[in-house]
Amino acid sequence: MVMYRDPLVHLRESFEEARGLFDAGKFAEALRALDGIPERYQVNPDILEFRCHLYMSAQQWALAADLAQRLAETAPGEPGHWISWAFAVRRRESIAAAEKILMAAREVHPQCATIHFNLACYAAQTGRLPLAAAHLQTAVRLEPAMAKQAVDDPDLLPLFQNPPAGFSL
Repeated sequence: MVMYRDPLVHLRESFEEARGLFDAGKFAEALRALDGIPERYQVNPDILEFRCHLYMSAQQWALAADLAQRLAETAPGEPGHWISWAFAVRRRESIAAAEKILMAAREVHPQCATIHFNLACYAAQTGRLPLAAAHLQTAVRLEPAMAKQAVDDPDLLPLFQNPPAGFSL
């Protein structure tokens, strides 16, 4: 007798296995568990987003950047896709390339504090401290809790070490 395996049960089991492996820091194993998901579900946005996070955790920047770009292009209303894309591109290519992505994202998501925060980090890292201050002030205006995060972010250290005139959070 042939046993029929419910593909949704298989999907859930593989996804739960992948999440458990991810939580344990076993990124390559988690990616293999995702590969066990039936092919027709591989394009599910939740699966793709999780796969992207796995690529980033495994520092597979090219794969992460390509997938995050595809996610941002197919679901531009989700700011996290743009942020993931820029994060991976920064590590794969450069701050300048990542900054271009987030400048476009800012046009789509002008009220996303995290986009402004990351733009502040990029500007600070490239010595454009007045621009970094302006982006950071916008981020904190949009989400006041970012002020605490800013103080602890090493990317913003140049801004705090040499603040432009009139800068405050």
